[in-house]
Amino acid sequence: MYRAFICPKDLIKPEELPKGWGLIYVSEKGRTRYIVKSEKFDIFNLRNEFVMLLSVARRVIDKFPYKKYLHRSE
Repeated sequence: MYRAFICPKDLIKPEELPKGWGLIYVSEKGRTRYIVKSEKFDIFNLRNEFVMLLSVARRVIDKFPYKKYLHRSE
């Protein structure tokens, strides 16, 4: 329900953000340094977004048990 870009400091400026998006800056060690909070995103489709994330997971993580998540009701 929320959207944010995660990047090194000053790669994206807060004024460049699309409406409703947040921004998280991280250090070289992966620690959070600065957060611009986002508003709640108006348009989202949790089921389709979940399927997309599962698609990425099954390609990246060997033996990820993705099938048990595909047929759950909303």
